[in-house]
Amino acid sequence: SVRTDPSFVSCQEGYASWYNKQAVNPNVLDGAIVGGPDEYDDFADERNNYEQTEAATYNSAPLLGVLARLAGACGGLDEYQSLPQVAAANRTSQPAHRRHPHLGIEQNVTRTWAVRRRTYHRYSVTVTNRSRKTVRGLHLGISELDGRLWGLDKARYGYVPRRWLRALRPGRSVRFGYVQPGPPANVWVTGYKLV
Repeated sequence: SVRTDPSFVSCQEGYASWYNKQAVNPNVLDGAIVGGPDEYDDFADERNNYEQTEAATYNSAPLLGVLARLAGACGGLDEYQSLPQVAAANRTSQPAHRRHPHLGIEQNVTRTWAVRRRTYHRYSVTVTNRSRKTVRGLHLGISELDGRLWGLDKARYGYVPRRWLRALRPGRSVRFGYVQPGPPANVWVTGYKLV
């Protein structure tokens, strides 16, 4: 370890001096993923057992790929590269000529982050039934969507709530979200029935 012995140690010297020593490892790599147990679920934490104890990229790459995908699906790692919330992007996105008296649409930025000099926003959209009747057959139109959408199903003409949400009772809401760089997408109601 550089902390213990700051003098230069070549690869051959490190192998000759440390590989067969019974002393504790001088450089502990916290968080490293090693080969792991064998087919019988046995694990020998010994320096010369490199098949099980060596930290290598082929051990960690599959797990890191899965974790990166999960983090991306959840809007990224906010603690890693977060930017201030963009209050200007919070708005009701229905154009005046498309507003419906029974349904309200509100979009809000819930998270903002930067990747490779691009700023991404995670938007949460809430569609609320403001009438005194139940809404069925809700169809939404969405334009200027450049990112991934979740919480709605694609239909022949636009988007619809998930199958388990067939009706929207008075005062209830349906929520969905999407991630994209730049301003919010345009969201509007294309059709519904009051029953």
